[in-house]
Amino acid sequence: EDVVYIAGNQASLTNWNSIFRLEKINDFQRTYTIHGHFPMEFKFTKGNWETEAVLDASLTEQKPITIDANTSDFSYKILGWKNE
Repeated sequence: EDVVYIAGNQASLTNWNSIFRLEKINDFQRTYTIHGHFPMEFKFTKGNWETEAVLDASLTEQKPITIDANTSDFSYKILGWKNE
């Protein structure tokens, strides 16, 4: 099954302690409504940190996505998975 999860630095993102499953819209899109505050940091995974999403092919260590009050794009493209 093609499942994607999210975890991050706030209660609505599990405070990095667990993961939440994203809602599948179609084969290429997922959604999750976050109620939090800025700045917000998060990562995508397939279930654990060994299967973390790769968002920047030039980096070996994927840094958390950070958004703040000035962030306007909330769409992220996963290029692959850390274990692949």
